[in-house]
Amino acid sequence: MIARSLGLHGALFLGAALLGLRAWTAVDEPNKKIVAAELWSARPTDVQHVEFRTDKKLVSLDPQQDAAGRYYVGNIQNVKPGSEAPKKASADAGAPEAEKPKHRPNPHHPELDTDPHRFISLNKADELVNGLATLKASRVLGKIANDRLAEFGFDKADQGTLEVTISGKKHELALGEKTPGGTDRYVRNPETGDAYVIAGTIANDLASADSRLVEREFHDFGDEKIGKVVLKTATGTREIVRHATEKDFWSRPETPETKDETVSNWMTKVDRLRVTNYQETLEPAPKPEEQVVRIEYFNDHGKELGFLELTRRPAVGKERPEYVAKSERTRWQATVLRSTAEQIDQDLASIMSP
Repeated sequence: MIARSLGLHGALFLGAALLGLRAWTAVDEPNKKIVAAELWSARPTDVQHVEFRTDKKLVSLDPQQDAAGRYYVGNIQNVKPGSEAPKKASADAGAPEAEKPKHRPNPHHPELDTDPHRFISLNKADELVNGLATLKASRVLGKIANDRLAEFGFDKADQGTLEVTISGKKHELALGEKTPGGTDRYVRNPETGDAYVIAGTIANDLASADSRLVEREFHDFGDEKIGKVVLKTATGTREIVRHATEKDFWSRPETPETKDETVSNWMTKVDRLRVTNYQETLEPAPKPEEQVVRIEYFNDHGKELGFLELTRRPAVGKERPEYVAKSERTRWQATVLRSTAEQIDQDLASIMSP
């Protein structure tokens, strides 16, 4: 009997030791987040509209598709001062609706500026929509009583609301404060009163859309290696080739191992161009003679990768002209830094010369 008891205790001790050793030596998965619940689940391609509202502005994202792939059109509009919407009452708690401002016929939709800031977004919007398609909560807080809303920041209009339309169905969440000592955010379903904790990057990206979501790069060729570019202007066409291993080494096709310093420096300036602001439409429409150059990019097997068109806008009421550029990635025209574009423009004649 004693021997059996000792054997049983020995087996239990050995099992506990093995479990302890496994926990001690286990390697944590990097950036692994605990998932307590999924608020909804869908495919990213099912997301039709994303909207983020605060008492100061409205930010939205709408997916689009073209031959080059999926991209997003973003929109930022500021709320006109004095037309802010009042806080919404929770549907389940039976709280009285906030008093409506006398000067607003529809308090839940305040007046917005008529001059929205529209932009193109790609990778960052993709990451955001991937997270919103299946929204995961790291904590489930349950129903929050009205007298405790302030503890989580749900009483503040400036925290905002998030609305995601998936396959025609709208999902809405009210945002609260950040979690203590962290960056995650409290959110609450206004229909059910249930509250959760979600990743703070979602609200951060939307609240700072003008800096986080706007696509600034004209190209993203990934692993593709640029083999050559073709420059097209009103006066002619010129081809230049890139060195197989050195990024800033450009030369003439007939002497590929001899670096052309003038061309190499010019291409470095082209590579520095970044989007400043998007121009969905240009008024007046650009004329063909205003185009400075069209640059077509090819890989080392001759496949076209993309293009860049640089256009000089008339200096109407200004001392110097402005420049816009368009690529396969931006879809729209976009203003660029004038000082860099001017150098590209001024040096182009020497680049195109024999």
